[in-house]
Amino acid sequence: MQPENHSSHLVDHGKIIAHANTRLSWIWLFPLLALLTTGWFFWDNWKSEGPIIEVEFHEAPGIQAHKTLLFYRGVAAGEVIDVRLDEHLSKAIVKIRLKAFAALLSQAGTLYWIDQPVISLAKTSGLSSIIQGNSIQARLGEGPKTTHFVGMEKMPLHPLEAPGLVLKLIAQEIPYLEEGSSITYRGITIGGIMRKELMGDGNSVVIAAIQKQFVELIHENSHFWMLPAASVKISPKGVQADIQNLKNMFLGTVAIDTFEAPTAEAKSGESFHLASNEQEARSGNEGITFELYAHEIPTLYVDAPVLYRGIVVGKVTKKEINNNGEPLLTIFIKKEFANTVHENSLFWRLPGTRIQAGPGVVSMEVDSLQSLLQGGIAYDSWSPQQAPVATSGKSFALFSSEQVARLSPEPLKMSFEDGQGLLAGQTQVRYLGVPIGLVEEVHVAHHRVEVTAYIAPGYDSLRKHDTNFSIVRPKIRLDGLSGIETLVSGVYIECNRPKKPHKQLTYFVEHFWNRMRLKKP
Repeated sequence: MQPENHSSHLVDHGKIIAHANTRLSWIWLFPLLALLTTGWFFWDNWKSEGPIIEVEFHEAPGIQAHKTLLFYRGVAAGEVIDVRLDEHLSKAIVKIRLKAFAALLSQAGTLYWIDQPVISLAKTSGLSSIIQGNSIQARLGEGPKTTHFVGMEKMPLHPLEAPGLVLKLIAQEIPYLEEGSSITYRGITIGGIMRKELMGDGNSVVIAAIQKQFVELIHENSHFWMLPAASVKISPKGVQADIQNLKNMFLGTVAIDTFEAPTAEAKSGESFHLASNEQEARSGNEGITFELYAHEIPTLYVDAPVLYRGIVVGKVTKKEINNNGEPLLTIFIKKEFANTVHENSLFWRLPGTRIQAGPGVVSMEVDSLQSLLQGGIAYDSWSPQQAPVATSGKSFALFSSEQVARLSPEPLKMSFEDGQGLLAGQTQVRYLGVPIGLVEEVHVAHHRVEVTAYIAPGYDSLRKHDTNFSIVRPKIRLDGLSGIETLVSGVYIECNRPKKPHKQLTYFVEHFWNRMRLKKP
């Protein structure tokens, strides 16, 4: 009976559950979704990030970490993650994380600059930074990848892509060209001036950039010249003024053309002569040069004209001081006029005005406007015997005027205790009241006034040591006035030769003494 009771007792404990309920609660779904989303964002951000580079700037105004962006062609290509100064506190180091799609911006040769608002006649840029703040811009390079760059202080002339051609234009001086000046080909802008530099020999050079699509227009025999902002031509018909646009009035323009059959295309780095005007560019740089020396050269500047019998045949190309401390000019004569310069040619200055005065007469002659502002040089050969044509590089003396140049080439030296009123190039030398020469130089030496003059041929007898030279000035004395004509004509130097005894008086004296000797016992 007991086994049965035991069995019934076991049955009363109920049924055994085979498995428990293991389903997750729906409340865990949101944290899991957030974790997956965050991971995806981190993974996407890591995937979109590119290399980290450092750019060195002289200064970094308005650049802030995690705020300032790097733009390439208007698209955000990176972000500034750190800004600091170098150990010497002399430069700003900007660390930039590039986007993955902009990883090529880490190539050497890439240019970086801070985009700031610039408003000038040359260009207007960076106006968006007034509202958005300064940003960093880039222009892609073509070198190997690197992590360190040196930023530019200014935006390059071609911010999107490198120019197709970079040339050097050399001239004696560049008066009205600045960074940003345009380069035009038959009126179309094809490039611009990147910067101006000074060469070791004193010449000026501009670095010119030509856009890629216009490279084929530049040849090795192309000519460059400057277009002034404004030009004025004075002729019997009147005054003609040519004024460029407002930008060119302040910046100037360089023009280019090829006048002959084009040769090979120019290459980057080649040098060209920059002519001062189109006329010079068309005539080319073919010709000869000479050196002119003088004690002083006032009112003469570079580009002053050189004339032969009233025709402009060249110009002054250089004005300097030689080893002796004296002024030295270098002039250029065009090839077609090279045979007008002979070994015996004489050169003289052309002042803007010339004044001549005499008793009751005052005359004034005014040269052209160009010579009035710049001065000029003229030359000629008056010798009846034709001398050989001068070779390039020969030196000539430069006289103060045509009058002095026509005088004897041998100087006449004089010395006075007082040189009041003596003027080089103006004071006349007279003999018996007739002008025969002109004072060329006046200076003080050994407590006396030393005068160098030139006199006309045929008066060599005045070079003798017994010639008396005196300065004629206006004087007021008790017995009357003297030198009153100098109030009009100016002070002059009078030459006097000692008078020879009269022949009749000499004969009488000799005859008298001979008779007296005969009467003696």
